[in-house]
Amino acid sequence: MAKRLDKAERARREREIAARSATVGKPRPAEAKHQPAARPKAKPVTRPVSVRATHRGIGSELAERAAWSMLAALAALVGAGIALAIGNALLPVLCPTDDASCGLGWMVLIGMAGYALALLPACAIGGLGIWFWVAYVAGYSPLLLMAAVGDWWWWTALVLLPPVAAVASAPLGHDKLPAQQRYGLLGLAVMGLAAVVWWYGFAAV
Repeated sequence: MAKRLDKAERARREREIAARSATVGKPRPAEAKHQPAARPKAKPVTRPVSVRATHRGIGSELAERAAWSMLAALAALVGAGIALAIGNALLPVLCPTDDASCGLGWMVLIGMAGYALALLPACAIGGLGIWFWVAYVAGYSPLLLMAAVGDWWWWTALVLLPPVAAVASAPLGHDKLPAQQRYGLLGLAVMGLAAVVWWYGFAAV
């Protein structure tokens, strides 16, 4: 009888130990009611990043175009030198009588025409654009008509012409050159070229 009681007592204790081990770490029902619920984690507040658009002023745009125009004019001088070298080689064909005034006239004309043509690819320098060349031709045509290479004012006008053409062909805050500005520059350039062709092609005859 005592052995049966011992076995029953052992079985009861083993069941108690198993039940205790199973409930270790679990909150009791009474404690679970009073335990505060876990709050969801707040998402980090991300502030919108404000990107400031950098707008260049008209003054800085004009100054930049004027600087690039002087560099383009220097590049065009190299083209004019190449044109003069070619013209010097063709001078016996152009002036067979070996007239000094004929040779000088042809060299001046070849040099000035080579300068204007060499300025055309130089318009890509600094993003000056084709309208810079149109404006330059409009102001360069009167210098071609006068051709006063020996006078100081002629060379002063030639030096000042690139920045003036850069300002005249500037979009002035627009994405592209306005239509009225394009038509005005194109009209002046066409009239100037027509006057040059008439002067050297027909009036001199």
